[in-house]
Amino acid sequence: MKKSHNTWFVNFLISYILITLIPLLGLGALYTYNLYKVYEEKVIDAEKGDVDFISSHLANELGKIKDICDQIHLSELVPYDYSFETKPLYANKIKTTLRTFVIPSSFYDDVYYYEYDDEYLYSNTSTYKKELFFANVHALGTDTSFSSSMDNIQTASSYYVFNSFLNSKVIMLCFPLYNYSHSVKGVIMFAIKDSSFDRYISSLVNHPYSYELKDSLGNLLSSHKEAIESERSYSFEVLGTDWCFSIEFQDEKLFTSEDFFALIPFFIALLIILVLSGCAIVHFTRHNYEPIEKLHNKVKEIGAVEEGGKNDEFKVIEGTINKLNSVNEDLKQELVTLQEEKVNVELQKLVTGGFYKSYEEFKAVNGDRIDLSGKYFIFTIVHFAEVCSEMEDFAIKVRTSLNEICNNYYIYTPFARRLYFISNFDDKEKEVEIKKRLVSLRPEMEVEYGNVLTLGLSSTKSGILSIPTLMLEASSSLNYRFIKGKGTTIFFDDISEPSGDESYPKSSMDNLKKAIVSHSQDAIEYGLDDFLNFIDEHPISLFEVKGICFDILQTFMLSNPDIREKSNLRDEILKLSDMGTASEIVERIRAYRKRTEKVESECTSADLEIIEKVKMEVNKNCLDCNFSVQLIADNIGINVSKLSSLYSNVTGECLVYYISSVRMNEARKLLETTELPIKEISSKVGYYNVSSFIRRFRQIQGMSPGDYRKMFS
Repeated sequence: MKKSHNTWFVNFLISYILITLIPLLGLGALYTYNLYKVYEEKVIDAEKGDVDFISSHLANELGKIKDICDQIHLSELVPYDYSFETKPLYANKIKTTLRTFVIPSSFYDDVYYYEYDDEYLYSNTSTYKKELFFANVHALGTDTSFSSSMDNIQTASSYYVFNSFLNSKVIMLCFPLYNYSHSVKGVIMFAIKDSSFDRYISSLVNHPYSYELKDSLGNLLSSHKEAIESERSYSFEVLGTDWCFSIEFQDEKLFTSEDFFALIPFFIALLIILVLSGCAIVHFTRHNYEPIEKLHNKVKEIGAVEEGGKNDEFKVIEGTINKLNSVNEDLKQELVTLQEEKVNVELQKLVTGGFYKSYEEFKAVNGDRIDLSGKYFIFTIVHFAEVCSEMEDFAIKVRTSLNEICNNYYIYTPFARRLYFISNFDDKEKEVEIKKRLVSLRPEMEVEYGNVLTLGLSSTKSGILSIPTLMLEASSSLNYRFIKGKGTTIFFDDISEPSGDESYPKSSMDNLKKAIVSHSQDAIEYGLDDFLNFIDEHPISLFEVKGICFDILQTFMLSNPDIREKSNLRDEILKLSDMGTASEIVERIRAYRKRTEKVESECTSADLEIIEKVKMEVNKNCLDCNFSVQLIADNIGINVSKLSSLYSNVTGECLVYYISSVRMNEARKLLETTELPIKEISSKVGYYNVSSFIRRFRQIQGMSPGDYRKMFS
């Protein structure tokens, strides 16, 4: 045996001895366990019981407060036409009603009722002028005024304030007050004095303690400090609030040093037995070590052991296996992400049209990874009222549910709050079942993801080449949310109207296709003018205008392979489906004509100033996951569509791709200079979803983030 392995051999020998003598060690462990069990049962279990007792009582009190809020909502405490100026005595009735909620409670001290459009604020003790009340209640630990916080409240929140009327620091527990349309019309506030909260906790605990009560931002709401000795701290979130309660109890000395000294003779005898037994089994240890040495030498052959250095054989082997396992997991994740990217790109090509002339051509390119062999198709667009950080998880759940009755695929879109779904099936009778499933899924998903969902569904058509038309139908359905409201499911069959005889200029379309195929600029210009004049002069529906424009763009793409392979062009074609007026679409098709003619538009100094502001906004804020083009437009004071068009005309590139380039530059720096996980880098450069980040990085950089990092490792 080599000398360099002697240290590890000793470790192996000791381990072998310990394993052989487990019964002896078990006797010692059993002896000490009995002592520890007494300590655990008398101290730790008692403390946990106290914590559970406090937690249940706080949750119970908060539940009572929520019940009171519900009672106030139902009681219509203040009539909608009530005015204090005209009926001041009615305020006594309000005060009496609020007092009935305070008298039976030892948890809170006062209740305040405040409506935004009322100049007065009511409590169980008095009626206040709104300005006077908020002038005497000051938020602690934050720069935001308490009045401003109340005017913007959306969910139950807690604030630490100084209330001059009570002359005390107070925890103000606030709940939004809703009207019949479920809009926030005011606030119900429950005031809990520091001393009252401390007195309440004291009534639940029988021995010395210290506690802190904080909100979700870490702001201190209440505390109690005593000079105690404690090795344990217990924390829990108070059910139904944003509170975090932490408490420590005075240690009780139940396990003394004399108990440990009593164990010394036992452990000395055990140690002697271990030494004698170890000498007897050295021979067997040497024999069993030989396979480990061979494995270590094999690891050395693959370069995991430093030559001339000190290496613990087992740790080196373990580290090598862990490294290989990590590499394998990264490769599996990259493979899954790459497959998803390819499927998504091919489905986007189907939606935009102009890439495939038949299902056979699509099948030849994609094989069995995308099964759209069914005869019929339904297209669904899901619109989120707010940005969803779990969009991929949402898409997978919807697809899994629909796959029980049909083939279903989801597609990412250029819109941050939108997903596309393609449903494919053979049996026409399944159309009703699919639509019923989508209708039932919407409210379930709204509850699970805390988001308002609007669904736009197309009609049912046959053939894979009908998908672009179905997408336009679903988009038209979704546009009706401005009439039918958010949180609804809208069917194209319910909103479509029959077209007139003049709804499609077929002869002009044929002439334009010939001009595009021949690449005759004069003929293309004449044909486009003919189309645009037709759209301007004929009162046709928005859906028909979109269909005509899609036909023009698909003709351009079929005759220009270089253009159709640009992913940004696919994104802009998809955005065409989201436009709300015919005039917007006419402007977009005119912009495409300028692109084909390569006409450089002149820009004014005002335009350049706006572009400079846009770039400053992007460079400053785009690494935030909540950043969007809408946010830039709001800050500058310009329409989103106009802003995107202006930026594209002046700079020659799409604004979305400039944002992506800034984010990717930062991602490259982090990959080059840090060891942060890919998921953390994704969130630091503005992407909620790590798969979206990897896909975007690969599109711009030509390789995955993991491969890019290896270049600098």
